[in-house]
Amino acid sequence: MRILALIAVLVGLAIQLNVEVEGLAIEKSRSPMSSWQSSSIRTVELPNFMKVDPKYRVDCNPDIDEYRSFCVLNLSKNSTLTTSDESCTSRGCTRDTNVESGIPTCYIPTEKGGYSVTDGPTQLSSAMTQYTLTRLSTKPAHFRSSFINPSSAARATQFSMFGHDIENLKVQVSVSGPQMIRMTIRNADSQRYEVPVPIRWNPSAPTTSGPAKIEFEMTKTTNQQVGFRVKRTDSGSILFDTTLFANGFIYDDQFLQIITTIPSRNAYGFGENTHPSFRHELNKSNRYGIFARDQPPQGFNENLYGTHPFYMVIEPNGEAFGVFIFNSNAQDYKFDEFGEDKAMFTYRTIGGILDVFVFSGPTPELVIRQYQSIIGNPYLP
Repeated sequence: MRILALIAVLVGLAIQLNVEVEGLAIEKSRSPMSSWQSSSIRTVELPNFMKVDPKYRVDCNPDIDEYRSFCVLNLSKNSTLTTSDESCTSRGCTRDTNVESGIPTCYIPTEKGGYSVTDGPTQLSSAMTQYTLTRLSTKPAHFRSSFINPSSAARATQFSMFGHDIENLKVQVSVSGPQMIRMTIRNADSQRYEVPVPIRWNPSAPTTSGPAKIEFEMTKTTNQQVGFRVKRTDSGSILFDTTLFANGFIYDDQFLQIITTIPSRNAYGFGENTHPSFRHELNKSNRYGIFARDQPPQGFNENLYGTHPFYMVIEPNGEAFGVFIFNSNAQDYKFDEFGEDKAMFTYRTIGGILDVFVFSGPTPELVIRQYQSIIGNPYLP
């Protein structure tokens, strides 16, 4: 009987110990990243209005657009500033001249361009994770061989605007407290120029006493093109999302582009240049350049003596958030309408890396405070 009692006691202890160990294992396996990042990759389909409206096409001839103002001043009588069928199809793009003014006549098909996830997420710390991306489209033959006619049409799976696309990218996503997320996209195989100015970024995972206010989510299209999304954890409001324009994610040696949707029409900031209004115009809007020069405000749409690639958005419910892109190369941007009550933002630069910060606010004052916690405070006069 004593032996049986002892066995019962041991079994009871084993059961209790097993429960405790299992409980501990559950706690240990629960990733501290789960509060600020989704581990799954959600597939997102284009809304119908984007499929039928040509104004959402991604321009395949930004070089024409970029230098229009300069070239018009230097055109001879017989010169034109247009793209041909051959120059468009040689990049792997589609030509359509039957569109209104301001809509690209040469555009990137939705099934081309972009990158796919080939590795990750890899947890580097409780506050940082990493992905590896690989370019989906191959370069047209004339970019790979000087013996091929540059006007030769690209094949169905081929696409490149300039022929110097970075094939592999490393994406590091980190969080600093419950309200700020950083996404840094670099060349995975070689080092590129980065802004040689120190900023104050201290990766730290949110705690139970201060849960995450925003979270990062990796997405993909039905064509496997990767997208980057940041949303609020309480309301689900999507603050930053490149998924619907994943074909426009370009990482060329001297041309980087990213396009995001914005959950409101109330967008402010991104300068320094001259705007006709404090809030950005969305209907038939202009493209603005950013590159610091010693030039006082004298006219419309001129880059001035400061570079502040930061914008703030006031959401329909009155909450605010901000986006800062840490880059010192020549840049330009454009805000446009998206759907009935939203906006979209196209960002381009000719060098460096893509280093994006999202500040959740939720008040304008807190957005600025979070922004200044990264870049520092201005000098007092």
